[in-house]
Amino acid sequence: MGKSLAFLSLISLSLFAYGNDYYVKNGSECVFGGDGSLQDCAASNGASGAWRGFGSITWGESANQVGSGDTLHICGGHNEALEIGGSGLPNSEIVITGSCSGSPGTINGGYSAAALHTMGQKYLHVTNLELVGGEVAALEITSNPKYSPVFVRVTNNIMHDPIPSDISGFGSCVKAIGSDILFSTNEIYNCSEDGIYIGGDRVEVAYSYIHDVDISNTRRGDCVKYTSIGLSSDGYVHHNLLDHSSNNIKKNSLIIGSPGFGIVVEYNTIIGGRVTINIRNHSNAIIRYNKIIPKAPETAVWSSGIALENTTGTQIYQNIIDASDAPTFGLLSFGGSSDSVIDNNIFVGNSIKSSIKLLHEVSTYLRSNIIGGERALSVGVRAMLVESDYNWFIYDYPLSIFYGGVAYNSLSDYQLDNPSLDQYSTAGVPVGILDTDGDGAGDDIDVFLLDPAERFDSDGDGTGDNADVSPFNSLEAFDFDGDGVGDNSDNCPTVSNASQMDFDSDGVGNLCDAFPFDPQEILDTDADGIGDIADNCIIHYNVNQLDTDGDNYGNACDADFNNDGIVNSLDIGLFKSMFGTIGDSEADINGDGTVNSLDIGLFKGMFFQAPGPSGLMP
Repeated sequence: MGKSLAFLSLISLSLFAYGNDYYVKNGSECVFGGDGSLQDCAASNGASGAWRGFGSITWGESANQVGSGDTLHICGGHNEALEIGGSGLPNSEIVITGSCSGSPGTINGGYSAAALHTMGQKYLHVTNLELVGGEVAALEITSNPKYSPVFVRVTNNIMHDPIPSDISGFGSCVKAIGSDILFSTNEIYNCSEDGIYIGGDRVEVAYSYIHDVDISNTRRGDCVKYTSIGLSSDGYVHHNLLDHSSNNIKKNSLIIGSPGFGIVVEYNTIIGGRVTINIRNHSNAIIRYNKIIPKAPETAVWSSGIALENTTGTQIYQNIIDASDAPTFGLLSFGGSSDSVIDNNIFVGNSIKSSIKLLHEVSTYLRSNIIGGERALSVGVRAMLVESDYNWFIYDYPLSIFYGGVAYNSLSDYQLDNPSLDQYSTAGVPVGILDTDGDGAGDDIDVFLLDPAERFDSDGDGTGDNADVSPFNSLEAFDFDGDGVGDNSDNCPTVSNASQMDFDSDGVGNLCDAFPFDPQEILDTDADGIGDIADNCIIHYNVNQLDTDGDNYGNACDADFNNDGIVNSLDIGLFKSMFGTIGDSEADINGDGTVNSLDIGLFKGMFFQAPGPSGLMP
């Protein structure tokens, strides 16, 4: 499973409905609508007396308050927390934005629970705000019931400096307990607990900068935490800079918790934390294309770039893991993890800890990695290394490898003596082994002897690993849309949608589904807003669905006036008899209320054709 950008990430649905614009300029004044005239938030003009002042209880609880399609502009600085009541609708979000003609919006929640709190509301977009303070979090998103979908987007915000609390779980910059949430292009820093604390499914974190500036508060948490209290499945973390390098106290840069499955972490630079990526009790996580730089805390006995605990089916490939900072492991697996695939990574080691240490790993597949360090690989007495093939070990092989458990080398590993990085791809093959295609893999192990672009076929499907979108899955080889999901498994194979989000669970991804919230509809061939299944003219635009004769074929595609199944000469006389009719007439093909010359051309175009097609008819 892969992820990609085309998704705009999680909830990039177009807005078709537009509501009112409300400009909040300070704690008690609002500007309502077009002319920009200043009105009091409690005044009757434009608000029917129902608006409450900023910071007082909530916005959106009563009639005539913020609702579907409305935009609430937060202008200038506000020292009261804001809670939002009321929900948007699919394709018609409520927008809370700091975009103003004056100063951009800042909300300082102080010792309130949160600077901005959404309380179970759905279809919200929080954008272009600076959120500061809050004891629980600067931004708190909750769902009702817990972990249910909220369809909230959080983009282009700065969130920082929540108020420190002595209560564990308080003081995060963002706390989100809900599903279907997008965090994109945000800056998050100085979080006294976690940067982003997530409990829920289908949450995406993208293009964001999460870091420490002031580390005077030593109770720092994780940069991004997919917490164990939520399901935390189908998450997607990509193209972020997570920098915990100045926090030498404790915790992780990214923690993926339990119970969950299918999180993808790719194209990130992740620095610091005692464990840079910590995966616990999770199945089928994919960690790929990242630069991972663990930093050992000053008092720590160990740290790790990646730590696996009770995981199943983790795939770790094409990462650079720089574990040169002692005492640091590149990868540490313990707690009975199983079926881990570690493929095509570069591990930079140190002289104290192993680049890869398997303590209680039930089964590990180690392939085509470059592994450095005086202790490149350590296999504990309760670990099983099922396969170690085509790896290059740097320094003194085999002295850098420690087998305390069971290790099966079904093919060959190689040794490089202190090579420079530019030698990694041109190391050559052992002396005396023929390499027909000159790709650096000897003929004794090269599955594609005449193809220098391919060496191995891990899943035996006949497609080389480099070209195979799923090199460990024999059922997948190609990826038409380049989103990292094989065509056979892709719920939207022609449009890049790595997240595979499918809100209505109809088996078709949101980006290929014209009706992503309606499990009964997928296509809208004529783009009239009526799904093909309910559309009485599937290929003819007819928003009004006019069907004068009630035969389930709309007028726009039904010139068969005698209902004999074909438009022919018998229908000409009927058309002539209705010509000039004003009002409801089956010959009013374009539905403008009159049978006139405009309908003649449409009638001719249907000659010798059957009516329809219609989604209402078999």
